[in-house]
Amino acid sequence: MILAITDCETSGLSPDTDRIIDVAVVLYSVDHACVIETWSSLVEQSDAGPTDIHGITTDQLKALGIPEGMAYPKWYGWAGEADAILAHNAPFDRAFLEMAHVAHCDLEPHSGWIDSLDIEWPRRSSSRSLVQLALAHGLGVSDAHRALSDCLLLARLLTRSAELGADLPAMVARAALPRYTYQALVSYDDRGLAKDAGFRWDSERRQWLRRLLPEDAAALPFRTQVTS
Repeated sequence: MILAITDCETSGLSPDTDRIIDVAVVLYSVDHACVIETWSSLVEQSDAGPTDIHGITTDQLKALGIPEGMAYPKWYGWAGEADAILAHNAPFDRAFLEMAHVAHCDLEPHSGWIDSLDIEWPRRSSSRSLVQLALAHGLGVSDAHRALSDCLLLARLLTRSAELGADLPAMVARAALPRYTYQALVSYDDRGLAKDAGFRWDSERRQWLRRLLPEDAAALPFRTQVTS
């Protein structure tokens, strides 16, 4: 199985009003637990957005970025070589890339997305952050919040999982299965059960939530319900 590990840095958080400024793809062999090829590019834009987060300036984009009309067909060509696309917090990258795809490509967008947050990694992290997940697996992090460095970190995390004895093809295949967001129906006194089961507290909705396979939800020692 070949994965197109992908990431993009953006000028903001909304695909309706903001733009991709940095995009990367790493082709990765799951069966051999190794990187095959990499590609990345800055994308020409008039505004880089929060430079303090990603370190990319507007001047760099204007001088070094390739036009959107070149960047997205190039990204699609790389992603199209893979069996699936893997991204950390995939809905974010997918929303931006599919909107860009509609505007600049003539082909149907790739449908096979996998969220690395759905992978059952050998070691658990207290944070959803890719950096914290890597540190939990004993990986050093020298750079972050650039598209290529984040893709390579995710690739290294896959390889590290194989080194720790994980069945990488089975791990990725399981993450690709359809999941639903479940709410843990626990009392305040039993909230520790939800936390120990990997549910996270959503302060806005005031619910303990986690994306799960239906069979995994059914096996929990407390009641759950699918939520939108």
